[in-house]
Formats: sequence, structure tokens, C-alpha cells
Amino acid sequence: MSIINPHQISFGDYVTAHDVRDALQSTIENWIVTYLAEMSRHDSQDPTTSGGTLPAFLSYPDSLDISRYPEEQLPACIMVVPGLTEPPRKTGAGKINANWSVGIGVAVTGQNKSDTLKLAQLYATAVRLIILQKSSLGNFATGVQWLREEYTGNILRSDDLRTMAIGVLEFTVSVDSVADESQGPVVAISDNEPVLGWDTVETPSITLTGDTTEQEL
Repeated sequence: MSIINPHQISFGDYVTAHDVRDALQSTIENWIVTYLAEMSRHDSQDPTTSGGTLPAFLSYPDSLDISRYPEEQLPACIMVVPGLTEPPRKTGAGKINANWSVGIGVAVTGQNKSDTLKLAQLYATAVRLIILQKSSLGNFATGVQWLREEYTGNILRSDDLRTMAIGVLEFTVSVDSVADESQGPVVAISDNEPVLGWDTVETPSITLTGDTTEQEL
């Protein structure tokens, strides 16, 4: 006798904002080296030579507070998922789909304003192409929409004279089945108890009892 997945039968499918962020980070981490090599070629660098490829992100923070990032953590890819862009949409059988608001920042550092700003633009373009061309985010999302892109340069770090530049991108990420109104436990349970689903009957056995006969099927 097999047991139905208790997560599915009790609560149904659901998605958290952190799940959206994880899907984004996993997709970017998987593809960033490939796309940065293309950005290097676009910048007339040879990615097959030593020092010819833009380095991959060294950190993936979840805050836009640039004062928190020491230089050894740059370049950085900052990702925030503040919530939904619009009211969620109900579908049949209680399923609910939603569009999530996503902000992605690339933070880089360099010796002067122009070079650092160009570097931020190359990194942001790589991230933009990854999100648009790998829009399922590993079969997690049903689509993405690119909303905004802008840059800030000539930011002097407080601890030295190097310049930091930041590129900011905004997307909408569409995800199906973020909640299921038709599901949910029948009774409340204590926090430390696992939620068990109904057993799946593989070989039914039914006993019929009457006044004169008793037969097992």
C-alpha cells in the first residue's frame, strides 16, 4: 500500500517569494559564465585568453545597501522579490496564478567612472539576456516580462577612491499554482506532527454481510 505525498494532498501546490528568488539565482549562476564570455567578445576581449573574460558574480546578496559589500564580494548580483505586481488570478479547481515583482541589481567596481559604468552595463546585459532567454527559470515560471533598466555610476566607496557602478533591472515573473484554494488540512495539527495524506488502496477488499450469506470480494 503506497502513501500519497502528504505535502500535495494536504496543502496543495504553493510558492513563496523565496522560491522565486531561488529560481532566479539558480538560473543566473548556471548561465552567467557563458553569457559573460559573450559580453567579453562584445567588448572586443578574447575570452579564451587569461584575463579576457569578465569574472562571474562573487556574491548574491538580498539587499540594495551597497555599503554592506566589501570589494572582495564584487561583482555582486543583488536580487529582491518584494511581492506581487497585481492581484493574483484564479483558475479552475481552486488554482491561483500570480505575477511576482523582481528587482535585480549588478554592482561592480573600477578605477574610473566611464570604465566602471560600461562594466555595469555589460553585466546587466548578461543578466537581462539570461532572464529573457531562459524565462522558464528551470521549468519554474511560465514567463517573464522586462520592465525597466537603469544605471548609476560615479559612486565613491567610503573606504577607498575606487568607483562603484550599479545597474538595476526590473522584471515580472509569472508563476502558476502559487496557492490552491481547494486544498488544506481537514483538522488542525500540532507544529511538530507530519501531515499524513490518505492511503492509496492498491488491492481492494470488501466484505458483504447479510442474513444468510457472507462473501469476500
